[in-house]
Amino acid sequence: RMYTVKIRALAKRILAELGRFGDEKRRYFRPRFITVKRVAGEPNCEGSLIQYRVWPRFLSFNLVLERNAEHRYVVYRVMNGFAKGGLMIFEIEELDGTHSGLSIYVTFDFPVGKGRLNSLVLAAAKLLFPAFIHDVIWNHSLCELKDCVESQTT
Repeated sequence: RMYTVKIRALAKRILAELGRFGDEKRRYFRPRFITVKRVAGEPNCEGSLIQYRVWPRFLSFNLVLERNAEHRYVVYRVMNGFAKGGLMIFEIEELDGTHSGLSIYVTFDFPVGKGRLNSLVLAAAKLLFPAFIHDVIWNHSLCELKDCVESQTT
C-alpha cells in the first residue's frame, strides 16, 4: 500500500517530526487500542525500537528502524508477531523550495498457521486486524502529521 501527502515544509522539518514516532507526546498516529512507544534508541537513528502494544496481546509486535537513507527514506522492519518481516517505509521528497511529499509504504503478509489451533489463532488475528485497518490509520495519521508540521512552520 502507498499513500502520499503534500506538506508545506522542507524535508528536514518533516524528518524531525517523523522522529517523534513512538514519543509519548507526538501529535499524530495515536490510534485507540494500540500503544505505540519507542522503547530503545534515538529518534531517526538506526536500531531504534518501536513497540506496538495491541489488544488482544497476541497482535502486538516490534519495529526496528533498519535504515535512514540520506534522510530521504526511513525503513522500519517488523521484528516479531503476526506481521514479522513486514516493512513500513517513509519516503520524503522535496518538490520545490517550499513543499515536500511524504509517502508511506506498508507491506506484510499474514502468516499461515501450522496445525489447527495455530491456524485458528492466525485466522482470528486476520479478522481482528484486516490489512486495510493499518491503511486507514496511517492515512489519517499522515494528515495529522501534515497539520502538525505546517502549523509549526507558519
